[in-house]
Amino acid sequence: MLWRPTLVLLLVIVLTVSTARAQSTASDAADIQGIIKNQIEAFRQGDGITAFGLASATIQQTFKSPEGFMAMVKQSYGALINPRRLAFFDLIEQRGVAIQRVLVEKAEGGLVIAIYPMARQPDGTWRIDGCALQEVPASET
Repeated sequence: MLWRPTLVLLLVIVLTVSTARAQSTASDAADIQGIIKNQIEAFRQGDGITAFGLASATIQQTFKSPEGFMAMVKQSYGALINPRRLAFFDLIEQRGVAIQRVLVEKAEGGLVIAIYPMARQPDGTWRIDGCALQEVPASET
């Protein structure tokens, strides 16, 4: 009968840890979604300084300036400049990296899924560490 109290205690510990992890993930998801929304709003307004500031140091080092960053966005990520709508999927983790997927309805119509790997900064904030766009075939919409 000694195993019952031990099992109950173990169950309480597991549930407590799971709840704490879920709360952290929910908080992280809200923060990450806010960062992505802010960057897309900056794209919409042509605010390269704000958009560039929401990118990770790796991205900033690659593109060197807000102007270089915005030129790349205009050339390769037009779907993110003035989308009609955004819908966020659940935040997931792959190989230790937080990944936020976003369904984007493009201004000209059609859908893409934007896949954002995120980088946690030393101060605990999040920055966007890249983006890949995946077209959603018209037959699936």
